[in-house]
Amino acid sequence: MMFKHRFHPQIKAGLITRTYRQWKKPQVKAGGFYKLGGEGFIEVHSITRQQRSDIVADDLGSTGIEQIAELEALLPASDGQALYCVDFSYAGKREDLLPNTEDPESNDELESLARALVLRDRNSKTGPFTHSTLLEIYRNPGTPSATLSKTLKREQAAFKQDVRKLKKLGMTISLESGYRLSKRGEAFLRYKRLI
Repeated sequence: MMFKHRFHPQIKAGLITRTYRQWKKPQVKAGGFYKLGGEGFIEVHSITRQQRSDIVADDLGSTGIEQIAELEALLPASDGQALYCVDFSYAGKREDLLPNTEDPESNDELESLARALVLRDRNSKTGPFTHSTLLEIYRNPGTPSATLSKTLKREQAAFKQDVRKLKKLGMTISLESGYRLSKRGEAFLRYKRLI
C-alpha cells in the first residue's frame, strides 16, 4: 500500500491513521504490516467497505486530506471497484519484518529458495518469470522497470508485481531507479549456475 512521500512525516508522527483506497478486492488485511517506502512499516487495524455518499468531512481528519473534493479527485468512481476505509498506525522500523537479503548459510536454504521460486512460477498467470527476472536485474542493475519489462516483453505492472514477490524472498532490492540483486539473489544464481 503506497503513500505519497508528502504524507510520510505525518504518518510517522501519528497524525495520519486512515486512508481510503479503491480496489476490486481488498489488497490489505487487518493485522498485516506493510512497508512505508524505506521508512518502516504501518500496521493495518481495520478495513471496511465504504459508500462514497456516507463519507463526510469529519471522516477526513486523520487522512491528510481536507476536503471531500480532494478525495474524489484522488479516487474517482470506477466501475468494478469498491471504496475501502483503512485504519492503521505507524509501526516503526521493525527490522524483524524485513526479508533476509544476506548469503544463504547452507545448500538446504538455497534449495528452499528454489522450491519457493518453482511455486511462484507455477502460480503465475503469465507463465514462469523468476529466473528470467533475476537474470535481467543482475545484468542491468538500476535500470527502470519500464525498460526491464519491455526487454522481457512483459506488462510493466505485472513485472513490478513479480519483482515484489522476489523482494519478499530477500532476492532483490529496490533502488531510487530500478533494482539490484541482493547477496541472496546472486548466491542463488551462482548455485543454479546461471551466472
